[in-house]
Amino acid sequence: MKRRKWLFFLFLVVVTGVFAFTTGGAAESGYRLPVKQVVVYPDGFSFLVHEGEVRLRNGECVLDFLPQALRGSLRVSTPASGVSVEQVRAEAIPKKIPFEKEEEFFRQNTGKSVQLLLADGEFVSGKIKGFIGTDLLVVTVLHGNGSIDQAYPLDRIAAYYFIDRANLEKEEIENTGRLLVRLRGGDPNGQYPLTLSYLQKGITWFPEYILDLRSEHGAELIFSAVVKNDLIDLENTTLYLAEEGPRFDGEISPLVVFTEEEKDLLLYAASQENLRAFNGVGESTLPSLRVYSMPSISLKKGTRIVLPLFHGTIRTEPIYCLNFSQSGSGGDYSDLPVWKGYRLFNDSSRRFWVEGQAMITSDNIPLGLRCFPYIPPQGSGEILVQTDGSIRARVEEEEFERTRRTISFRGQEYMLVKVRGAVILDNYKEETVKISVTQRLFGEVTAAGDQGKITKKAPLANNPNPQSEIAWEVELPARGEKKLTYVYQVYLPGR
Repeated sequence: MKRRKWLFFLFLVVVTGVFAFTTGGAAESGYRLPVKQVVVYPDGFSFLVHEGEVRLRNGECVLDFLPQALRGSLRVSTPASGVSVEQVRAEAIPKKIPFEKEEEFFRQNTGKSVQLLLADGEFVSGKIKGFIGTDLLVVTVLHGNGSIDQAYPLDRIAAYYFIDRANLEKEEIENTGRLLVRLRGGDPNGQYPLTLSYLQKGITWFPEYILDLRSEHGAELIFSAVVKNDLIDLENTTLYLAEEGPRFDGEISPLVVFTEEEKDLLLYAASQENLRAFNGVGESTLPSLRVYSMPSISLKKGTRIVLPLFHGTIRTEPIYCLNFSQSGSGGDYSDLPVWKGYRLFNDSSRRFWVEGQAMITSDNIPLGLRCFPYIPPQGSGEILVQTDGSIRARVEEEEFERTRRTISFRGQEYMLVKVRGAVILDNYKEETVKISVTQRLFGEVTAAGDQGKITKKAPLANNPNPQSEIAWEVELPARGEKKLTYVYQVYLPGR
């Protein structure tokens, strides 16, 4: 029944011409400048540069594009000699949306003269007064001696005919509009180059690694960039992937806000020839910014792509790691996990790596997913692979001195306790291994054996003790034991 009503209504619109929509003096279609360069930052924001030729009309041109630019980042310029930008004006685009429901359509045409054909064959003439609920159309019906308001259920109306022009669509302001650019100087009807640049969220990249351990002293490294484009079509664009650098707060420019919703690596040998980046991938340095550059990238909006950046052999060294913290209230430190990892060397003079997710494999068999560290030129970094039960670790401590009522902190009396301790390492392997141990505890470390490096950190706000860290790197003999000794003092609440 409803389908017949709407078909009948549309037939009357076409045949009788009772409805007409006028757009007024809308600006003629404008330009969409192609994207020539994109700099993608680590936080997901990107800096886009559009370049192209535009033809002026009375000194103006229209760009059919209004990016959701960050505040203060939108810039329009021209390199043409003697020509400058006088004004940039943002224009919203009205959008016509058909009514989805008959009740919405009738409400938008309140006060219009209409004729109704009821299901029983009766004709009713009048003006739409309003709509009650979801199915009652109220019409002011004309009689010989006056008028009366009548309510008609929609299922009683077979068809309707509007005497006045009816609104078939509702109008909304689309968030993406246009930019009108006025230039000063030169020919007001001439053709000139124009550049549009801005910061906007929507294109981002993530570093990913595959580290294939070929031996204990060498590995194959594949470094790739995963790029997500959810912003705009890119065609033959130069893409710059920033390693690190500035962060942006994401505040949208008032110029583009029209609605409240918008507010709301690396070598095994030291030879440089072993360092091989893929063709077309360059490493550039801008002021305070390092980027990977790739020309002629085409990437449609909604596309994901993996771009290989580096593939080569790197030098590695096996290392075991023990990293643990001791709380001020004690705890069980009898079976601490020891990890096997690898020290990775960047033997080049280039900064080629950034922190990212790494798949670690051995002859292409996955061993785990870990975080790949940043490694400076001629430097090294560690990556942990898996725990190894053939090396056991425990801590033993004994108190050797206690002084009561030493200090008062926040109304509480504290006594000073001095402690000797040792990290005991047992190696059940048939080979000597290198192990790195990092221990963190509450208190002030006064001594550490085996050239342990002591670092004193600031105390917590609710604790009179500083935080301390001891770092060792030692060799653990085959089938042997190693004790890493230390002494520290700590303030404990008095009884």
